[in-house]
Amino acid sequence: MKDLHFNADKVIAKEFLSNFADANGEVKYMNILQEVANYKIRAVRIDLEDLFNYKDLDEEYLRRVTENTRRYIGIFAGAIDELLPEPTEAFHDDDHDILMTQRAEDGTNNVDGSDLHQKMPPEIKRYYEVYIRAPSKGRPFTIREVKASYIGQLVRISGIVTRCSNVKPLMQVAVYTCEECGYEIYQAKIQELAEHVPKGHIPRSMTVPFRGEITRKVAPGDVVELSGIFLPIPYTGFRAMRAGLVADTYLEAMSVTHFKKKYEEYEFRGDEEEQIARLAEDGDIYNKLARSLAPEIYGHEDVKKALLLLLVGAPHRKLKDGMKIRGDLHICLMGDPGVAKSQLLKHIINVAPRAVYTTGRGSSGVGLTAAVQKDPVTNEMVLEGGALVLADMGICSIDEFDKMDESDRTAIHEVMEQQTVSIVKAGITRSLNARTAILAAANPAWGRYDLRRTPSSPAVKI
Repeated sequence: MKDLHFNADKVIAKEFLSNFADANGEVKYMNILQEVANYKIRAVRIDLEDLFNYKDLDEEYLRRVTENTRRYIGIFAGAIDELLPEPTEAFHDDDHDILMTQRAEDGTNNVDGSDLHQKMPPEIKRYYEVYIRAPSKGRPFTIREVKASYIGQLVRISGIVTRCSNVKPLMQVAVYTCEECGYEIYQAKIQELAEHVPKGHIPRSMTVPFRGEITRKVAPGDVVELSGIFLPIPYTGFRAMRAGLVADTYLEAMSVTHFKKKYEEYEFRGDEEEQIARLAEDGDIYNKLARSLAPEIYGHEDVKKALLLLLVGAPHRKLKDGMKIRGDLHICLMGDPGVAKSQLLKHIINVAPRAVYTTGRGSSGVGLTAAVQKDPVTNEMVLEGGALVLADMGICSIDEFDKMDESDRTAIHEVMEQQTVSIVKAGITRSLNARTAILAAANPAWGRYDLRRTPSSPAVKI
């Protein structure tokens, strides 16, 4: 009965892929399949919002797709196998095409199908990948809200990427002739955002493998929203004996959405481009942009102008002799308590496309630069970037800068001057990029500024 149930759902999937039309009246998924047949794209992303808006589907079908997503990815892949059109453009044969042609020629000697080894699994014949993307409506889950009742379901979570592994080949299907169809796997660790952590708790994290076309989509320090399938990983070997019935969980990523985009990736909406063009012709644009920073804070116009220059920065220059001149600015805000230094730092963090916030008392030299840890997958010693490395090509805000230990404060000197972090630990010799603009806030020595002292006197204690 279950096979009949899934066969009926496969027929519904074929009807949906064949007939669904977008807002422009075009057959959305058949156009995507034509691009797949022409080898232009390799990913077929099915939006649950399209399934919800399709008139011939009931809510029960949508519920089955959401609660048993892994199985329905195979159902939609089988439907695509039957609907995939013939290519309309000429292209060069790659290794996959040559392999399939050879296997097809070998199969002609086994017309009656008596030799089961000659039957190729459908996964090895596919040169595309199917992803089911969760709807973007509603609030995404935090990591601590994803419980055991969601295992096998499609969920949407938000967090910050703290660590990424190297991209490695993954064998998906192996056949008896030692031919293999493999693609890449990329593993990241995502952590709860600070605003989502309840009082008195520490942020939780989750492992997220990225496969195929969605590898290399995130980097440490990115604030992202992921939709994927929440699945268990049972322990094996000696760990299984110790763990008993306990299993680890992970999120198999289906789609990635960045909360903040780089300037070159930003897409204009409506008449934004015209508004920017009009502002560029305005002679008072510098003052207007400065006043737009943290408008809830009155005054501090000179400070806001400096912070605007920090956000914009300057182009990096490389001279003919190979010498590099950095374009990043470093600013230290010095002032008495209660003059909105921390509020300005938090506002810059929210505005900048890539930024990391930390405090002086809670940061060590290793936490700012990089730490050596053992990779849980490969058991190799790997580097995990600190705050300055996570903020590469962005801004690192350090509050309470005067509360840092002197030994920890010297760890950022190389970053400020050379834009790199050099590590020689545990047999690892590495130089990491830390092209970071540092924004620090500190109080004067003895808590408040002493008007009787001159700026050259040791009133700063830094």
